Amino acid sequence: MKLIKFFSLLCCLLFMSSVMLAKHPYETIWSHLVTDYTQVKKYKHVSNVYVDYASMANTQNFQLLLRVLSKMDYQKLTQVEYITYLINYYNIKMIEAVYLKESLDTDFFNDIKHSLLAFDERTLFCLSGDNIYFPNLVAYSSSILFDQLDEQVAINIQKMIRYDKGVDIIYVHHWFDQQLFSAKFKEALIGQVVPTYKPGKLNIHQSNFGVISNTFKK
Repeated sequence: MKLIKFFSLLCCLLFMSSVMLAKHPYETIWSHLVTDYTQVKKYKHVSNVYVDYASMANTQNFQLLLRVLSKMDYQKLTQVEYITYLINYYNIKMIEAVYLKESLDTDFFNDIKHSLLAFDERTLFCLSGDNIYFPNLVAYSSSILFDQLDEQVAINIQKMIRYDKGVDIIYVHHWFDQQLFSAKFKEALIGQVVPTYKPGKLNIHQSNFGVISNTFKK
């Protein structure tokens, strides 16, 4: 009898774990698309993600994602699922905008940025664009989102912040400089790249480092 109860409890726990780790189907489709239509290249030990925008945007699955996400009842999502939804939806619409050569400076994109900022400043490092100096394109999963946030920040600040020891000047990419990060958050990130950094002690200059598209064609 005790053995039966033990296995019943074990099955219950396994079921609960599987539910907690379950992903929405759209996350799986999006993950496969990102895997199939991106390439990762390393430069000075920093990984940059290149995207085949045209090929991805013309797939049936991509068009399906646009329809599904536009009609999703996000009020039924948990907070983590909702944050993941906003990030992925932003990046999926970004793919479409780049392919159609449309602006990313619209109410849709700006509203998502402000919504995400209210949740967690790290989420802005998840919003990609057509430039290798912008955050890398990644498919986000609600089951591991917070680990992905930490990883994305660590990877991307390495290519957005440069330190010239000879003249004690820190150069930050304009994407980083223009985000609505709090001063404390910016200082913490700069300190990760330049451990000797102390606010007010080193000059900080904004730069675009050049504009290099992350587009590639298969």
